[in-house]
Amino acid sequence: MKIGDIVDCQDYGVSIILGPCEVPKGVLEEELDLFLLDPDSWPTEAGWTVQLIEDDNSVMFVHKHMVKAVE
Repeated sequence: MKIGDIVDCQDYGVSIILGPCEVPKGVLEEELDLFLLDPDSWPTEAGWTVQLIEDDNSVMFVHKHMVKAVE
């Protein structure tokens, strides 16, 4: 996928990719307190910045697995 692609954003609907971003990675519940004490240490992973098309044009940062190409 690339900037400008129209995608289906799981749970949110049709969106346009605005660019790459970093999003918080999931952590184990047992490690949650550690990361809440130091949010800067929270691990991240590559994601996408998207703008919703169908609803209110909100801009969101989403994990890559949340977007699928529109066919």
